[in-house]
Amino acid sequence: MSLTPAEFNTLVADGRTEALFTLLLDQLDGPWNTRKAVRSGWRVLQRFLDERGASLLQPLDADAYQQWLTHEYRGVVASTNNRLTQARKLYALLIAAGVTDTNPFEGQAGQHNPADRRRRAYPPDDVLELLAHSGPEDAVLVLLGAHAGLSGPEVSRLTWAHIDHDLTTITVTRPATPGRSVPCSAELQQALAALAEARGATPLLGQRPSGRVITLPQSADALTDSKLRARIYRICERAGVPYRAWQALRNHAALRFLRTHTRQEVMVLLGVHSLTALLPSIRMQQENLSDS
Repeated sequence: MSLTPAEFNTLVADGRTEALFTLLLDQLDGPWNTRKAVRSGWRVLQRFLDERGASLLQPLDADAYQQWLTHEYRGVVASTNNRLTQARKLYALLIAAGVTDTNPFEGQAGQHNPADRRRRAYPPDDVLELLAHSGPEDAVLVLLGAHAGLSGPEVSRLTWAHIDHDLTTITVTRPATPGRSVPCSAELQQALAALAEARGATPLLGQRPSGRVITLPQSADALTDSKLRARIYRICERAGVPYRAWQALRNHAALRFLRTHTRQEVMVLLGVHSLTALLPSIRMQQENLSDS
C-alpha cells in the first residue's frame, strides 16, 4: 500500500507515526532484520522530534539532529552515522510519496570513522567499569574478549567442556583448524567460578555446568554477531563507557599479552596467522610506551 500526502498529514497530526513507519517499511527492500533496524532509526528520529515538541510536518534541522545523536551515543561515530543514514532513507521514501521535495539529510555525510579509531582498545579503566556494572555472565563475556582475546564466533561456540576443570585454560576450537589453548587470567577464573555457582554448580567440588558459557535468555541458540554487539552496547550504557566494537576488547587482550609474550606467541594466543592482524595492537603498544 502506497502512502499519499493526505494520509501522511493525517497520521503525523494524529501522532500515529508507528502506523506511518509500518506503511513506509513495506516499501523498503532487503531482509526483515535490516528493515527493522531502519525502523529503529526512525523511532530515534521521532524521539528527537518529540523532545523538541516538533513533528515530521515541520522542517528538520539535520545538523541539530547530528549533534543530538553525537551526545546520545557518547561520540560513537558508527552509531551516529547509521542513524543519519536511516533518517536519509526515511526522507527519500517521503519524497517518493510526494510528501516533500527536499531531503534534509542529503549531503549529510556524517563523521569520518577511520579504521584505526574503530579498532582502538578499550582502556583498562573502561574495562574495570564494564566489570563493575556486569552480572556473572556479562563479566565472563567481557573478560573472554578483554583477557582471553576470543573472537565473537569463538565466544558464541564456547561451552563449559572447552574449559578445564580448574578454570585455568580454555581450549578454543574453530571449524577445520587445530584448537589452541588460551590461559585464563585470575579475574577470568574468578568470573567463571562465580558464573558456575550462579548456575547451580560448585567448582570446588568438581562440579561444572553444561552447555554454552554465554547464553541467550530462554533460548538454546548461539549468540549471533548482532546480539553480541547489542549485549556489549547495553553493558557500556550501564557503565557510562563509550561503546567500541568487540575487536576493541580483543585489542585490549593483545596489549596485555604483548607485555609478557613475544609477537609470535601472541599471534598463537589470538589465533591470528598474519603479523598484519597484530599491527594495530603493536602500534598502540608503541604509542603507550612513548607516552609513558
